[in-house]
Amino acid sequence: MERATHLEESTHVRADPERVFRLVSDVRNMKRWSPECMGVLPFGAPSRVGAVFLGFNRKRFFVWFTRCRVTEWTEDRSLAFRVDAFGVPIAEWGYRVSADGDGTRLTESWKDLRTGRSARFAHALGVIFTGTSPDARVQLNRAGMQATLDAVRRDAEADG
Repeated sequence: MERATHLEESTHVRADPERVFRLVSDVRNMKRWSPECMGVLPFGAPSRVGAVFLGFNRKRFFVWFTRCRVTEWTEDRSLAFRVDAFGVPIAEWGYRVSADGDGTRLTESWKDLRTGRSARFAHALGVIFTGTSPDARVQLNRAGMQATLDAVRRDAEADG
């Protein structure tokens, strides 16, 4: 069976789309929600295509950082960012919000960019720095996305 290279998870949030987008588009909030992210350092406002920030992550005793660049920004609707490690493409993460009945549909997506000539090197980086094989990364990301979306939903509904 071929390894998945794209995941999407969604949840319904009882809050308006603008509020949900404000929460997820402030990437510094990710440390509160993501099981792996322990901090984000933006270089300026991340609210535009091309903005750059560093992500600091951990899993058990593994700690690593990534360089992230915003690749998509549609105010109150969507954002995506590309993740690189040592100049090697790793992934693209994204968030979309849309009106959904009495609230918002929030979708998180992940696309594996460890392909082509740099794939073997990128896979090795993943194992060395995160302790996670490419196959295990898919399942870990799915669980992490579900946990992140649940945490965003709780925050948005508590404050909304």
